[in-house]
Amino acid sequence: MALPIFAGFIREMEKSPQLKYQVDAEFEALPEDLQRQLACKDYKQHDNFIEWLFGNKKDKNPDKAEQPDKKKKGFFSKLKALFE
Repeated sequence: MALPIFAGFIREMEKSPQLKYQVDAEFEALPEDLQRQLACKDYKQHDNFIEWLFGNKKDKNPDKAEQPDKKKKGFFSKLKALFE
């Protein structure tokens, strides 16, 4: 819902002579040392984020129920792993 509202806002800014310069503004490139400081690891893509985060409720493997020694990761552990 926010995208159509924001798109309408930007469209109106582009029409306004007083605000058009802000829409068309360009930024200078960051200095090399600052770019190195802001560099971070590549983003980890998860195909099915919700299933990965909460686990698959439907057990596809019936033998899995016989392996109680494997401990599942909790919600916050999985969430933390996204930022590591």
